Amino acid sequence: NVTFPPVIISTTLETAADRKQNYYMPGDTAVLQCEVEGNPAASIRWRHVDTGRMTPASVRGRAVIEMTEESGQYECVAENELGASVSEPLTLRVAHVPRVVSEGGGKTVTLNVGENLTLLCKAIAIPEPDYRWLLKNPSGDIIIVAEEALLTIDNVGYQHGGELLCEASNVMGTRLGDVYRVSVEGRPVIQNHPTGNSFTIMLWIENGMVFCEHNIYHPR
Repeated sequence: NVTFPPVIISTTLETAADRKQNYYMPGDTAVLQCEVEGNPAASIRWRHVDTGRMTPASVRGRAVIEMTEESGQYECVAENELGASVSEPLTLRVAHVPRVVSEGGGKTVTLNVGENLTLLCKAIAIPEPDYRWLLKNPSGDIIIVAEEALLTIDNVGYQHGGELLCEASNVMGTRLGDVYRVSVEGRPVIQNHPTGNSFTIMLWIENGMVFCEHNIYHPR
């Protein structure tokens, strides 16, 4: 009858929902299994790494944990009177709404016409989110200017002025980041060119004489 401290052979996890994704939905049940050898028989518990909270396991090392909205790591702890053994942690990832963490939002970005604009959106989310960049122009219209985390606008024009914000979304919901206020400066640009010949007449009086100057515009 050889006695020896516990030795952890393997650890596994599964979900009652049998999901193929590498994350759990809130309310899912995760089953943790820890295979241990030891003599005398070891007591087995699962410890939450961040909080130290212990969850008792069966004599075969099986523990059932209901997933909350927070992810975490769990490690198997096996102990008998001769010693203890701790496994490498298993990571349980729980889906949650994206949290946009990009820095720089809320400030004004001033650009000259023709310059380039690059902004990166970052969000913490499980599963990974989809991204969009939205532009609210001075008229109040919402325009999608990019459908990825990295926004790149080459040769910025006046049409890019307004409020830019990042949108991150996954199966759990959608969140918006802080607003970037984009101001575009440069020389005036004529939006509506004349369709026919036009002319301008200027009159002025100098030393009692009337002078006249006219400019004729011919569209190309």
